[in-house]
Amino acid sequence: MKFLLTLSFACGAVMVSGCIKAPEVVIVDRRTALELQAGGRHVSLEEKLEQSSIRPGAAPFETRDVGGGVAKSFDRDDEGAADADLIDSLLEKACLAEGFDGILLETPATCNTTIDGGLVAALVERQNRHRRQLWQVMVRKQPALTETEAARAWRAVHLQDIPCSSRVERFPGQIEVKSCR
Repeated sequence: MKFLLTLSFACGAVMVSGCIKAPEVVIVDRRTALELQAGGRHVSLEEKLEQSSIRPGAAPFETRDVGGGVAKSFDRDDEGAADADLIDSLLEKACLAEGFDGILLETPATCNTTIDGGLVAALVERQNRHRRQLWQVMVRKQPALTETEAARAWRAVHLQDIPCSSRVERFPGQIEVKSCR
């Protein structure tokens, strides 16, 4: 009995001194909401996006598209295409025009296909912002230029690369079709 008492006293002293300690074990079986957000997962936004992409009913088309096959419209079918390719496509379909001052103009009255106006507006706004930023860089590189002069110089070169039959504003308010001769 004396032995047991001594043994229990020794064990108690060792435990009180803190030499022996149970290891902390944390088991994580799922990611937390914060980890999902930090990792790029936004469940509510993904569900909202999924729901917004569902379009019940037939895809819209215009009667002039029926004879020669339905033209590809600027909508989710063009997802993943480069902005430059989308702009060229919309220029060819007369939905956009190259403005006299170097910015893109929306021309829905002459557009010969069905488009998603919100997507086109966002694309035009983004592209015009990029163009203005480019002109500002040109002015910083050559301080003798004004932003208007930089835009004109850029436009002169840019017009050579746009597709044939694109609409171009030659003078303010006067839009013509680019001929390729």
